[in-house]
Amino acid sequence: MNTRELLKSLPNNPILGAVKLCAYYRENVDSSSLDDDIELFYLFKKYCKAHSLDLGPFPALGPKHEIARLIQAYFDNLFLKMKETEAEILIREIYQDKTDQFSEKNIEDIQIIINQLRDFIAANKRLDEDHKRRLLQHVNELQTEFNRPVSNFDILLGKISRIGVEIGNFGENSKIYDMLRQLFRITEAKIVHKGLPEPNDKPQLPFFERADDTQ
Repeated sequence: MNTRELLKSLPNNPILGAVKLCAYYRENVDSSSLDDDIELFYLFKKYCKAHSLDLGPFPALGPKHEIARLIQAYFDNLFLKMKETEAEILIREIYQDKTDQFSEKNIEDIQIIINQLRDFIAANKRLDEDHKRRLLQHVNELQTEFNRPVSNFDILLGKISRIGVEIGNFGENSKIYDMLRQLFRITEAKIVHKGLPEPNDKPQLPFFERADDTQ
């Protein structure tokens, strides 16, 4: 095994690199020696540590006659678990090449609005603590989706609308709807700008009229 060449051939993404190391073991297990298996196992372990990959505990190799079985079981199980993650990463990388993400100005505006949403919900006297906790959880989920390297516009629109529905259920006033409308428009504009297909069931905010805009 040429360790240097193997490492040079790995993708830049550490997760994809770990998948390739697992695949390399599986492809060569029938022709490799026990020493090769042990070398690759410790190489994989060091690779994960160097890239701060937490892929679960590494097995203790134990007696020599058990080593080959333990290493094979470890790589086989890990490989199967990581294939779904690999597919998700590859799809996102392909999608990122073909779509336009939020600009720096979009991101700044979005963060300001999300911060205002959190402050407004936390300070609102019309909502009890359980309602506040639930709404703040929705806002956190929205923040997580916005923070993804490649955001899913359909999911974003759905999460924005979900907050609107929750607020509508509680008879909330229109200040928060103004914030949600801004988020909705920024997100929807990215779909229109790129000519992407709109969601099949395009979510709508429940824009109820409010006479009182005070807390």
